Amino acid sequence: MPRSSLGQRRDFRALFDQLEDVALWTATEPGRFDYISDGFEGIWGIPSEEVEDDVERLLDTIHPDDRDRVREQMEPGGSRENSYEGRVVRPDGSLRWVLTRQVLVGEGRDVEAVGLTTDITDQKRREQELELLNRVVRHDIRNDIAVVLGWAELLSDHVDEEGEEHLQRILDSGEHIVELTETARDLVETVTERGDLAVEPTPLSSVLDTELSLREESFPEAEFVLEDPVPDVEVAVNGMASSLFRNS
Repeated sequence: MPRSSLGQRRDFRALFDQLEDVALWTATEPGRFDYISDGFEGIWGIPSEEVEDDVERLLDTIHPDDRDRVREQMEPGGSRENSYEGRVVRPDGSLRWVLTRQVLVGEGRDVEAVGLTTDITDQKRREQELELLNRVVRHDIRNDIAVVLGWAELLSDHVDEEGEEHLQRILDSGEHIVELTETARDLVETVTERGDLAVEPTPLSSVLDTELSLREESFPEAEFVLEDPVPDVEVAVNGMASSLFRNS
């Protein structure tokens, strides 16, 4: 006796029909949906009845650049992903970014596809704003630091032996700022693209020793005390590790 699908359960429907900006759907056979929650219309701008028995109608609402990829996720035997993003084109022409997560439930002939589509438009907008801010700030910082380094290098022929040490500190700090802007760029790209953050094994003592030396140079009148020895271990970090300790 075939089991009852999730989409046929009233308690299941009652739960998900209350959710906004979320559309849950189930399907036990290709080409039609057994159930689409009420949140669908809030995202797509059209009633779910228009697509329940017409997958092509649903695909027509997907942005042309995303359509083939979404189609592949829905076709039997396609290269299914556990989650994927896409853009929905609403009847008024506005775009909504959605993230779909899907799983297969059951075995044999009783397999049921269950998907959860979430409106992530606001999140995408924030990511784009963050990326733009990062680009503008990095550009301004790099330009200003380039000017500082340029003037500092011109001073190399006009300082005495005692001043050379201070000038070198200025140059080293300027180069470090340039490196931080590159690390910040990589970090923002990782966050906005949901990639893996590139890290590498780094001796913890070297990071701390460097930051401690910089602080001692910046504040010669201050006394810095380490209550415990720095552990002789390596940690998986990127170039922002120094900022972590500097701002702690």
